[in-house]
This record gives sequence, C-alpha cells and structure tokens, in this order.
Amino acid sequence: MIAIKLENIPIKEIYPRKDQPRKSFDKNTLDELATSIKKYGILQPIIVSKAEDGYAIIAGERRYQAAKLANLHNLPCIVKDKSNTREIALIENLQRENLNPIEEAKAIHAFMKESKLSQSDMASILAKSRSYIANRLRLLNLDEFTASQLETRAISEGHAKTLLGIADEKKRQALTQKIINEGLSVRQTEEQVRKSKPYKKSSEDVHIKEAMDRLTDILQTKVSLKGTQAKGTLTIEYYNKDQLNELVEKLFSLE
Repeated sequence: MIAIKLENIPIKEIYPRKDQPRKSFDKNTLDELATSIKKYGILQPIIVSKAEDGYAIIAGERRYQAAKLANLHNLPCIVKDKSNTREIALIENLQRENLNPIEEAKAIHAFMKESKLSQSDMASILAKSRSYIANRLRLLNLDEFTASQLETRAISEGHAKTLLGIADEKKRQALTQKIINEGLSVRQTEEQVRKSKPYKKSSEDVHIKEAMDRLTDILQTKVSLKGTQAKGTLTIEYYNKDQLNELVEKLFSLE
C-alpha cells in the first residue's frame, strides 16, 4: 500500500526528476495552462515524493512549469513514499501525459533496462499488448534524423514504422524528407518503400526477414542477416560499451 497525503508545498522546494520521460513542452500550451491557472488555480494536484533537497515530481511536471509561469508560490501536492516511485512515474506519464512516441519508447526501454524486465513484464505493467511494447521499442532503431522528425511530429508513427522497412539510412532519410516536403500519406509511403525493394522476396527471404525481426525485437538493436536458412552471417550492431554488455547478457540469457 502506498501512503498518500495532500500538502501545500512552496514551489521553490519542488523540482523535476532527471529521469522524467517527458523532456520538452509546447510553449503555447504552457502559456494557455498558465493563464488558466492564474484564473482558476491548480485544479489537479501534482504528485511528488520527498527527497533530501525538497520534493521530486513523479507526475504533473507540465502543471508545475505552467504554475511557475503564473508566478504561484505554493502548489497542492500529493506526497507519495519512495516505494515504486519509478513505476508510478512511468505509468502516470505514459497514461496521462502526451508523450511523443520516441519519448515513450525511451522511457519504456530505460525502465526495462533498470528493472531487468521482459517485454511481457512491461506489457503487464502498462496494461498493453506485448506487440505494442515491441513496436514502440522498434522505433529506437530509427536513425537520428528520422527519429527527430517523429519527435517533433513532422511525420506520424505510421510513417516511422513504414520507414523502418528501409535498411539504408541515407535512403530512409531521403524518403523522410520527401514525406515532409510532399505531404505523403502512410499508404503512399508504403508504396514508396515497396518500390524501393530490388526484387520480390522468396519464401526463404521471408523466413530470414522474420528471424531478423524477432532478433531485433528481443535484442532491441539493429540486426542484419545475410545468407540462407542453412548458412550465413549474423551481424548485431551496438553503439557503446554499455549496450555491448547489455547485448551479451541478453544473448547468454536466451534459452
């Protein structure tokens, strides 16, 4: 059972957690909320936990930022104890805040890594399907340019999922830019990706692609497989020492 109490806390004693999933807020939306707060006050308390140097925000950072713009001195807060703080923060943010898909994917990945959870465990915590979690995590395989366009909502999640079908980053980025410039729909993007394929995949190619997709979902990184079902070369990409160690642990844990 999590202890809960309501307190009116000085805003100068409250601060955002460093591991908050949301990293940015729309200025116009904040200004509108600040205007509403000046007129009506904070209608929904902010959720915080007691820390050594004040109170860390678990959920409600957007209200906190708007309250600062409104020059409020105190905020109504629900104070929770530290047990399950990360899980509470994640669930509150993913279910109630308007995170973009990349922010959500990063938050899920970070929580899974820290808590050593499987995709099935994560799906259970968030009351989502395993495929939902897997599809979110696949977005982390996007190159930096394409991911940034999804973060700013220049392209949709449907576009991003389709763009993952292009292995070559330069070609993917070029199509991303074309989507933005020409306003391509997801269906039009799917057609562009289909046309970029050099030949129709054989049944063996399909099996290899399925194997690559499974490995990508399990390892949460880019995987390439060249050859046939009988013999070939498997390449697993990593981008830093921590990710390499994480991949090694995952490979050894596979049954």
